[in-house]
Amino acid sequence: MSEMGMLKSYRDAQITKDHGVRCVVNTPSEFPLHHHDYYELEIVAEGEMLHECNGKSMRLGKGDVYILSPHDVHRLVPTQKTTIYNVCIYTEQCSKSIARLLLDEEYPRFGRVDDSVMEEISALHSALRDVLSSTGQYRGARTSALTTLLVSRLFEMTSAEISLQTDQSYLTIAKAMSFIEANLANQITLEEVAAASGYSRTYFSRLFKEIVGINFKYYLERERIELASDLLEMEEMSITEISYAVGFNSFSSFWRAFKKLKGVSPREWRTR
Repeated sequence: MSEMGMLKSYRDAQITKDHGVRCVVNTPSEFPLHHHDYYELEIVAEGEMLHECNGKSMRLGKGDVYILSPHDVHRLVPTQKTTIYNVCIYTEQCSKSIARLLLDEEYPRFGRVDDSVMEEISALHSALRDVLSSTGQYRGARTSALTTLLVSRLFEMTSAEISLQTDQSYLTIAKAMSFIEANLANQITLEEVAAASGYSRTYFSRLFKEIVGINFKYYLERERIELASDLLEMEEMSITEISYAVGFNSFSSFWRAFKKLKGVSPREWRTR
């Protein structure tokens, strides 16, 4: 397996329910290599960590702010106890003013705020978390207003600019993973995904394993089984229907793959 570990892809349904915004405080032990389809603002409130993004590493400490774009491939490795304020945003659902800031490539993706600004950011972050957990009549308007204020202040007050070059191969694999996720029900092949990525089968296969940590066939099977396990918990489809819905061409091959990866049969998983 690659030293970077297995690359995961995350989608957050909760963001779509909360007006395109999620706001949390994290105290991670480690976040493995992953990517997601929304913007993420990371504000280090305490501690220190190693942050790897698109093949480039840097140390982040208290007051550092990092803005991640959709499909940036990244991971966090705290070197001491670390507290991070996270704001995750779908630009399609947030206000136009927030979207303009996030989409403007002229703004730096990294910056640093001093202690007095951190106190203000902390208060805004806390207020936004409170609003998102409330059920008041003006929850949507308050969410939009606080998010706009928080994001605006971060862009306004970040001072240091660090240019990070993007490793194109990471972005290629992240996009390939998104393609796989969107086509799990289809009979997709390594050749098809490699062609969609603009590479030969051999080169893409080697690159995929180098970055993700496992080969294409195993990754595809694992993602299908993960989707199947979610569908099994919903109880709206039969097990046979689920096997075909996640891209297996026979129930027996689905059963074997599920048992191998989950340690129990699909039926046992559903009734556990």
